[in-house]
Amino acid sequence: MTRTEFQGLAKAARLRNTASLEAARMVLTGDMRPGEAAKATGCSPQAVTNVLRKVKDAMAAANAPEVDALTPV
Repeated sequence: MTRTEFQGLAKAARLRNTASLEAARMVLTGDMRPGEAAKATGCSPQAVTNVLRKVKDAMAAANAPEVDALTPV
């Protein structure tokens, strides 16, 4: 994932610019593990995991097909 893609997903998920967001960026755009990124940014591993989950949810929502309620399935 590129930094630009990450920023777009963070914006879509309405995430604020926090240490845990920076740690999540380090995990998804680099080769860091969540615990290492948490230590490097001074936040808890749980906070990093929460942000990673929100970014993953935003990614899933961005890739979900649009379904018209009037179209029979």
